[in-house]
Amino acid sequence: MIDIKKSQGLMLTGGLLLGIGALKKYQVSKKGSSNSLEAKPVKTKSYRYKLPKLPYDFKALEPIVSAKTMETHHNKHEEAYVNGMNQGFESLDRVRIKNYNIYARQGMRYSLARNNAFNISGAILHELFWRNINGKGTKPSAELLQQIDRDFGSLDMFMQEFFDVSKKIEGSGWGALVYSPELCKLVILPIQNHEDNWIPNSEVLLVIDVWEHAYYLDYQNRRGDYLKKLMNDINWNEVSNRYAKGLKRYPTVNFK
Repeated sequence: MIDIKKSQGLMLTGGLLLGIGALKKYQVSKKGSSNSLEAKPVKTKSYRYKLPKLPYDFKALEPIVSAKTMETHHNKHEEAYVNGMNQGFESLDRVRIKNYNIYARQGMRYSLARNNAFNISGAILHELFWRNINGKGTKPSAELLQQIDRDFGSLDMFMQEFFDVSKKIEGSGWGALVYSPELCKLVILPIQNHEDNWIPNSEVLLVIDVWEHAYYLDYQNRRGDYLKKLMNDINWNEVSNRYAKGLKRYPTVNFK
């Protein structure tokens, strides 16, 4: 004869064991879920970056761009991006050493990553910009001019296209000429802010700053006048050197 009470006890015990096993499995699953990865807090100390000196005198671009604009642009605006870059890395150091909960930790890191993209790109683009202007009398190398003719038809057509794209950028940004090793082609980009509208693995050849702080003291809202004058002062020696480096960049894929 079956002992009902004994059977019920065994069923209850078995149910409890199954329940405990399921709970442990759930806890392990939750701890190692797709929402998070576990890591012990660590101490890191990021290098503190400094604002590079302008490669020429503040008056070097006059009368195209005034010394006052250049001084404010370099000493105030670019410096703000370098400081923001340092603050971003130092903030990441603090997040790594503290045991924040998952929601606070992920939110802070995502926000800092976006700010870093903005500030790092802003600092680097300015350094590229200073060096690809103030080039009175320079001309594209024969190799670069051949590539421009192939991709745009002529140097004049490239200049017109670069002007049109840069003039129409909404709000703040940069007109940029890049070389894509994957396409073996020159491409004009309207970089929004500092980091949007980008082609991975491309070599930056030429950038023109169209943020208002680059020209407003001298031209107010006349971006077109600023562009026409500055585009006649491109340092083609620097642009040509960057193109030569771009030709050596290894393509990540081959579309041909």
